[in-house]
Amino acid sequence: MSRPGDSMPQTPGTTPRVSVIIPALNEAARIAETIAAARAAGADEVVVVDGGSRDATIPQAAGADRV
Repeated sequence: MSRPGDSMPQTPGTTPRVSVIIPALNEAARIAETIAAARAAGADEVVVVDGGSRDATIPQAAGADRV
């Protein structure tokens, strides 16, 4: 049974993968910068979840990285 603060089991010699989930709504002006910051921090995977933006959030995110 795991408890808060317990670490996940890790295979020796491997590095844990880091996924970042970015909720977005009308964030076209900032989404590329946010994705770049997540990558710079070491994220292996970046997932952008759009909540129905009416601006260019989706194309900006798609153009910023392999989202």
